[in-house]
This record gives sequence, C-alpha cells and structure tokens, in this order.
Amino acid sequence: MHTMKTNRQARLPNGAPFYYYNKLEMLYLYDEIFTGNDYIHELIDYHDGNVVVDVGANIGLFTYFVSQQCRDARIYSFEPIPDLMEVLKKNVDLIEGHEVRLFNCGLANESTSAEFYFLPHCTARSTMHIKGSPLDMTTEGRAHAKETTLQIFREVPHTALARTLAFLPGWARGVLAQLTMKLHAKSKRVTCSLITLSQFIAENDIEAIDLLKIDAEGCEGDILDGIAERDRARIRQMIVEVHQYHGDVFDHVVSLIDQHGFRYRVERSVLNQLPMIYAAR
Repeated sequence: MHTMKTNRQARLPNGAPFYYYNKLEMLYLYDEIFTGNDYIHELIDYHDGNVVVDVGANIGLFTYFVSQQCRDARIYSFEPIPDLMEVLKKNVDLIEGHEVRLFNCGLANESTSAEFYFLPHCTARSTMHIKGSPLDMTTEGRAHAKETTLQIFREVPHTALARTLAFLPGWARGVLAQLTMKLHAKSKRVTCSLITLSQFIAENDIEAIDLLKIDAEGCEGDILDGIAERDRARIRQMIVEVHQYHGDVFDHVVSLIDQHGFRYRVERSVLNQLPMIYAAR
C-alpha cells in the first residue's frame, strides 16, 4: 500500500506528469496555485536565478510553480512528513533546469522534534496543532470545518464531481460535508525534526532569500520567530498563508512582518478564503 501511495502519477491540467498522494487533493492544490493565483501579487516578483524557500512543500506543487515562473532558480523545499517527502522527491526529479534541495523537516522557533498529526485523506492540513485543523472537535472548530468543506465542494476541480455536488440539495451536501470531515479527521502521529530558519541559513551559507513562502498549518508565527535579527534583512519577499483571520497567531505574524520592515498586503485566498500575507521590501 505504501508503494502504491508514492508511485501513482497523473497529468496536471496543463498536461504535465505529476506524482500524487491523493489525486483530488493534488488537483485542488493545483487549482489554488495555478488558477486561483494565490502566489501572484503586485508586491511579489519572480526573476531568473531567484533563491526560494518553500516551507510546507507537501508534494511539490509550489516548487513546481516556481520552476514555471523563472529559470535557474535555487529552491529549498521543506516537508516534515515522510510519506509526503517520498512523493515530493519523485516530483522534484521531474523538474529540470533548477537546483532543488529537499529537507525532511519543518521550521520552528527552536531546533527540536515534535509530534505531527498526518492526515492521509487531507494531507495539506497535516499539522502540529489541533486547533483550527480537521481534528478540532470544538463547536467553533466544527463549524469552521463545515464551512470550509462546503466551500471546497463549490470549487472542486473535477467537472463531473462538481456537477454532482451542485445537483445535490443543501441538506445532502451538509450530510456529505459531515462525512468528509470525519474522513479528513483520520490521522496518524509522526515524530518530525524541526530547525530554525536561521540555522538553515547558517548551515547552507544562504546570503539572501528572494522569496520565503510559508504554508504551515498554524506554525507561521513560530517559523518567523526562528529568524534571528541578523538574518532579517536577508529576506526580500514573503508570502504567508495564515490559518486564522483574527486571533493571536494572525496578530503575531502581522506584527513580526511589520517589525521586519516589510510593506505588506493581506488578501483572502480565492478557494479556501484564508488570509494570504504578501510582503516585500
């Protein structure tokens, strides 16, 4: 079963071959990045030879996106979940003309190890934090998960499935959403390594980072806390997806970006409606 999970390949909507863990999830993430343009913004530029750090690489769709935006990029992709790293490796082998280095660890505010919840049926939501994840069984968490699931139903990137979902009455979509939430909440615990961004910078002799992309399911503030003051000026641009629009994590992330001297804008992701922070010097 493990081999099957990491060796399945399909064509992306643009015709390119790509390995996947869950095919529908792969298409959804492709839609988010390539159709929804979550990583295109007037504050952000992509140039040949850019140094890009991809935090929360999953199976590599953002890494692939960068390879399409510029030539001769140097991309450092971080993915702490071993099962996803195996798929990521296969997809990176398909990328030509760029230097891509993979790190099977996450970023945090200290170098340590931590227990992650790997969600095989919703891999992009795998996390260290239960709050705000598919594992959050509080009334607020369940309500948010249902709203998010129904939003995904409306935007599902599969024509036949989208038509079927649109045909269903509201109560039936609600029942299906509950069943989907239950499936997404199935998890297994995995112990993963964590390092700080400043440790990575020092160990890899990184002089500058043209773009730091963070999609880390609630760990955004900890990752930014792991940037030593001496390294702040090395980062030219950031795109951070924050997993709450109001609250301590969002306020902390915005405060750090402001303190680091960036101009920034906050927009909503087209598909999942989460806040995307675009920052540049």
